Amino acid sequence: MIVSIDELQIDLFNRFKKTNGAEFGITKIDFPLKTEKLSLYLEHYRAPEIIYKISFEKILSYVVSQDYLQENNIKDVTYSKDFSSAILKQLDGTKYMDYLNTWTDLKIFFEGEALTAIKQYAVYSQNVMIDIITNKVPIIEIILGDEL
Repeated sequence: MIVSIDELQIDLFNRFKKTNGAEFGITKIDFPLKTEKLSLYLEHYRAPEIIYKISFEKILSYVVSQDYLQENNIKDVTYSKDFSSAILKQLDGTKYMDYLNTWTDLKIFFEGEALTAIKQYAVYSQNVMIDIITNKVPIIEIILGDEL
């Protein structure tokens, strides 16, 4: 079932009450080798029968970090108020986006509204954080055990 970011957060709250990305593990990653699509599969340690699949189309850049940073320890990062959940957030004004805008060819390929459509998203899980740069809103899917 495909859901919005708000429906994802409601689902997470209803199933797990207070939770954060540290309680989720990434069980599978489909890397964009032949396509520009990156898919991440997460499960909560208390409910391995439920998979949260987050897919990003038109990947411009992504970074996989093997350290989970507690949100209150991340300096100079602000989160979008309109797009945020325990495991997926849109980040605003990061050094990574500043770097891409300043030191890469991003402005050559995108300009005007197309450039402002480029966003940074972060997926949080236990010991892994993935930053994704894309100009498309992620597709969030909840897959229940009987659908696997």
